[in-house]
Amino acid sequence: MGAEAGTEAAPDTAANLSRAGDLFQLLRDGKARTRAELALTTGLA
Repeated sequence: MGAEAGTEAAPDTAANLSRAGDLFQLLRDGKARTRAELALTTGLA
């Protein structure tokens, strides 16, 4: 029973995972390299 409680992602967690995916894509593409560029592109501080 206890293990099932943590399986559903909260909406904010899903949004963060989406941003993390976007960030990974940016890093993989090599387009945004500086911390400032990443922050501007992803909206993450």
